[in-house]
Amino acid sequence: MGNTALDGRLLGAPDEVSRRTRLRRAVARASRSPRKVWHDARVEYMREWERNRSLAEVPDAAAGALKRHAAALAPTVLPIRLLDEYVLLIKTLNVTVAIGVGLLVPQAWLKGPSGSGEWLQVVLLWLPFAALAGALTLAPFGRRSDRLLGDSHKALLVAALGIGWTAVVVMLDRWGAPFGLGDVATYALSAAALSAAVMSAGLGLLIAVYVTLVYGLRRLAISRHADSAFVHTLLEALTNLFFLDGRSLEQLGFNPRREAVRSLEAAAVAAEVYLPRFLDPGDEATAAWLRERTAQWASALRAHKRWLITGRAKDDQAVDRLRASLKAAACGDWKDMESRPAVGVSRGSRVRLLVATALRGGVPLVVAIVLRQAGVPGFDGAIGDYAVIGSAVWLALSFLAQYDPLFGAKIGAAADISRTLRGG
Repeated sequence: MGNTALDGRLLGAPDEVSRRTRLRRAVARASRSPRKVWHDARVEYMREWERNRSLAEVPDAAAGALKRHAAALAPTVLPIRLLDEYVLLIKTLNVTVAIGVGLLVPQAWLKGPSGSGEWLQVVLLWLPFAALAGALTLAPFGRRSDRLLGDSHKALLVAALGIGWTAVVVMLDRWGAPFGLGDVATYALSAAALSAAVMSAGLGLLIAVYVTLVYGLRRLAISRHADSAFVHTLLEALTNLFFLDGRSLEQLGFNPRREAVRSLEAAAVAAEVYLPRFLDPGDEATAAWLRERTAQWASALRAHKRWLITGRAKDDQAVDRLRASLKAAACGDWKDMESRPAVGVSRGSRVRLLVATALRGGVPLVVAIVLRQAGVPGFDGAIGDYAVIGSAVWLALSFLAQYDPLFGAKIGAAADISRTLRGG
């Protein structure tokens, strides 16, 4: 979490910043050179670790060890922050390209405006519809939508809107503008829908690049520095527990209990799955013993999730145990880690999870194939192909999110697509 976010948490929910102020700040950030941005981001990143250490009340004796872990993870975190700083330029380029493509490309299949008079009519008709379509396309990434939609649902909604705008273009080409409004209206409406479709495609591409970059960097971080990733997520959990001080969620502007649970699960995944590979002893007997030990560490962390979920007051003794585990992990004193007997998952639970994942991920693909084969208008051409491909990708991502612990848990660089697309 950034210093601004931390300051907001300490003071309570931050005041809503005006759109003009956010734009001015984003322009100021984007005007800096990449080297300057990288340097400033690294300085801020190291300060965050120190601030988190202070909030988590980790002893000063562990400060040096935490700094080493922060430095180890920095190369896998800072590229995301660099992208955050330049997202305004990317969005501006996306909108500019969408406007140009929307107004000019429909001439490839429609009768284009002749003369400045018809072009003026097209622009006047195009502008309000394009503005409305653009607002609908960007709406999922507003601050208010965060309460209703997760990142995956926002990405799905952007894809669905893109398909919808493309379908509008196809229908206007086939049947023209409604109410017999003529060629100029057909062109203007097609231009507005195409502008929105290009904007959706640009957002979808940005999301794809963002998610791929985050996933790849997390994979790199966890494979090379599993101990640092474990320390990072455990420090995040303790930082969030600091805010269980009786203030309401409205005062804080976030849910520390929920965030702490997520961080504890990420730490448990790092301990259970990746630490045995990182601490590889080189022989199978010791490796089996190590897998058992790390599973016990993960079990202890998940036990803390239970009092967080069911209890209202903070368990200070439990927090002390977490703090001791963090210090032990940071300093490499693994023998001092808190442990509990590991709890296995039944075969029936695994089967139910597999079926649920298949249904959740496969239904859109089945629907798209049925509509494609039935020749439903709008699904019998390129749009149908895109729908099938998109739903197949969704099926693959569903299984990846469910069965790849690294993809499903927030390990390494903490990323928020919505915050990035808003420009901070």
